[in-house]
Amino acid sequence: MFLDFWVMESYYYEQPAVSHLNELMVVLYTEQTTHTFGTTAELNQLVDSHSNKAGMISIQSDDQNYDGRAEQLRVDMSFANIEPSEVKSVLII
Repeated sequence: MFLDFWVMESYYYEQPAVSHLNELMVVLYTEQTTHTFGTTAELNQLVDSHSNKAGMISIQSDDQNYDGRAEQLRVDMSFANIEPSEVKSVLII
C-alpha cells in the first residue's frame, strides 16, 4: 500500500469563457486626415463619421479545438479609397 504518499505539487488549468460584443472602433491616421469607422450605427454616430470612405470590419471568434470556448479573435479590416501607403497609424478600440 501507499501509506506514505504525499502530493507535493498539483496543477489545474481552466480556460476562461471570454466573449466579444462585436463592437469595435477603428481610427485611421493618414498623411492628410483622420478617418473613424465603427461596427455599429451608434459608434458611427458617436464619432460623427460622415466620411465618403467605406470601411468593412469583420470579427470572428475561432474555436480551434471545438471545446465550446474561443481561443482566438480574428479581426479583418478593409477600407475603400484609402491607399495603404498613406496610412501612418491605426488605433483599434
